[in-house]
Amino acid sequence: MSDWILIVDDDAMNIRFAGTILSKEGYRAAGMKSGSKLLDYVRKNGAPALVLLDILMPDMDGYETYEALRNLEKEMGLPTIPVAFLSAEESPETKERCENMGAFAFVKKPLNGEDLIAVVKRVVTKE
Repeated sequence: MSDWILIVDDDAMNIRFAGTILSKEGYRAAGMKSGSKLLDYVRKNGAPALVLLDILMPDMDGYETYEALRNLEKEMGLPTIPVAFLSAEESPETKERCENMGAFAFVKKPLNGEDLIAVVKRVVTKE
């Protein structure tokens, strides 16, 4: 498993903010603006350590991306990649859907650096 954390969000400011926070904590992070770019990355590079995945994105939303990622893992024989959904929508239904899909965590937007690092530390240990 790669030690990269991938941030998938159609908002460049969210990618930049999360990437800066993660870099300051010593994590390697890369951002991409669509679910299809995430799938391309995994096809070429294998499984990242963690995916931070926005729910509301054009073309392919976070839920569709999550399902496509799970299918790709099976197709490639990869381990299950931890996914934390990102969303400003924090209704009980949204959180329940994320949980029922098997997401590792739900992170509320706007992103809070401490909350983000707490989720990352639950998955990724620095060497």
